[in-house]
Amino acid sequence: LKPRDATSLYGQDKEPTLQQPQTDFYRILGEKMASQYITVDLFLFARNYLDLATLDDLPRMTGGCIYYYPSFSVEQHIEKLYYELHRNMTRETAFDCVIRVRTSAGIDVDEYIGHFIQKGPDIQIPTIDSDKAFLVTLKHDDSLDERSWAYVQCALLYSTKAGQRRIRVHTLSLPTTKLLSNVFKFSDLESVLKYISVKGSLAWLSTKPTAAIEKTINFCVSIFAAYKKHCVTGNSNSGQLVLPEALKLLPLYVLSLIKSRLMVPLPVKYLPSFSHFSQSDLRTFMHDFLMTQPLHVIAPFLYGRLFAIHNLRERVKFSSYRRIGEPTRYN
Repeated sequence: LKPRDATSLYGQDKEPTLQQPQTDFYRILGEKMASQYITVDLFLFARNYLDLATLDDLPRMTGGCIYYYPSFSVEQHIEKLYYELHRNMTRETAFDCVIRVRTSAGIDVDEYIGHFIQKGPDIQIPTIDSDKAFLVTLKHDDSLDERSWAYVQCALLYSTKAGQRRIRVHTLSLPTTKLLSNVFKFSDLESVLKYISVKGSLAWLSTKPTAAIEKTINFCVSIFAAYKKHCVTGNSNSGQLVLPEALKLLPLYVLSLIKSRLMVPLPVKYLPSFSHFSQSDLRTFMHDFLMTQPLHVIAPFLYGRLFAIHNLRERVKFSSYRRIGEPTRYN
């Protein structure tokens, strides 16, 4: 691979070109490996630019992921490396996977997003484990009877590590409603955040940085504009921010997303002088992370957990293993 990390493009409209692969070699190799049921996880110990945008085709086509250690230091990263490598080798894993999502009448699958190869209505992944996730969006294409239920079913055909062929089926039944207020009332914050994060990340790869940020903000604004227009009753100040209870933290997480290293257009002059990692590689890693991680990981990744450590002396309790109890968590 040729070095192409042009720092002069950082924060410019052409910066997303650095996120495009410079050759299709790794994509073709990934397709061949996927056809042989091989998943590739990359452990990258970086001191300089690696061109992750090109290398990412391997885990993307095979259902893998990237473990990225910028400015690698044994003293700083040894525990993180041990945990991630141990988890990678010991977690529950299914092999030779075929997944299909089916729905009842009135709704249909719109698209699949994630690290896999799609063939018709099925997605094929060499392996899938308990730390991976993919995104499925549904579209409402016909009328629904409010007296009936809507059904979504995900079927996974896979092999165990012992070679047994099995099928695992998850079926979700959902009540239908004509009231938009009920849709907001029972919305799932983590699912909405996952969708916005993935869509914003994909927009970054295909458009100008400012346009990707604006698209992400507008998506969030449109949700609350619809809520205020259709669900808020009575006299309310037009400038008042009215949020549904289930999504009241969504603006906080979206703000964290657009201020993260994934999306913020940071010119090179603002990077630390001692920084040895590539901003381009870091953006690719964050894109890969958001694409593959399950719902419960995304929120704390964007907005870190806040713990009270000022009263540890009063709360410390030692177990038989001499471990300290977890301090109070505020978010």
